[in-house]
Amino acid sequence: MISLINPQQDKIFGDWHLENGELVCTSTHFVPKIYVPYQPPEEYDLKIVWSQPSIRHGISAIIPKGGNSFIWGIGNARGEMSFSVQTANGVANPTESRAAEGFQPGRKYTTVIQIRKNRVRATADGKQVASYDTDYKDLRAGPWHRIPDTSRLAIACDDPTTFHVIEMEEITGTGKKLR
Repeated sequence: MISLINPQQDKIFGDWHLENGELVCTSTHFVPKIYVPYQPPEEYDLKIVWSQPSIRHGISAIIPKGGNSFIWGIGNARGEMSFSVQTANGVANPTESRAAEGFQPGRKYTTVIQIRKNRVRATADGKQVASYDTDYKDLRAGPWHRIPDTSRLAIACDDPTTFHVIEMEEITGTGKKLR
């Protein structure tokens, strides 16, 4: 999916570029965001592999569903490993958990977010870290992660990040490339 991204056209905020087939954000602060020019199908798995040269905040996927978008976040301030899905009332921890080991600079991490009709499930480096039953009416992006077009998938970070892989496996239905 990285090959679909044109940083000049798809940037929402921040400094983004492609380098050796990878998506690179060089910005810090204020949640840099970029669209993936693709509208996902009803059910799918989204795989993201990323690394950061230093650890302060993690990454987010801004996921379209039901006419709105919501956040899957992995990582937080201080480099601790945490995971969350954000609800409409701003509570960012209906599924939050923490691992003993924090994030390490320069190491590649993998998250897979499974979007199903009535559930969000996520893994971090192959281990399930979140499962949230929902009809998606209770999930919304908070103010820092809102995007103009909520029908599109977007990726965000708050520190320099290299996105090595962004892949979509369609489960039910067919997604739509936007160019």
